[in-house]
Amino acid sequence: MVRATQRGPVPTGRNAIRTADPILRKLFTIAHQKDISLQEIARRIDRTVVAVSRWKGGLNTPTMIDVVFFAQAIGCDIEVVEKKEPAA
Repeated sequence: MVRATQRGPVPTGRNAIRTADPILRKLFTIAHQKDISLQEIARRIDRTVVAVSRWKGGLNTPTMIDVVFFAQAIGCDIEVVEKKEPAA
């Protein structure tokens, strides 16, 4: 499950994640923590390394199904949680 509350080392420098999308940021961070390369992600989801690299760099946005496949490829689930309304 991908949750924003999980903490761990965040890739920096050449490996920095530049996408603004919080779900993609978390997926790339988890992949980095598991030592799964962009080449391996691309192979597992049948996309080019260039496409995956552009997602990471924030230059392109993957389709929703690509995000689901990405999550599955690195051993994660994506969960939709309804926001709780603030008490009135």
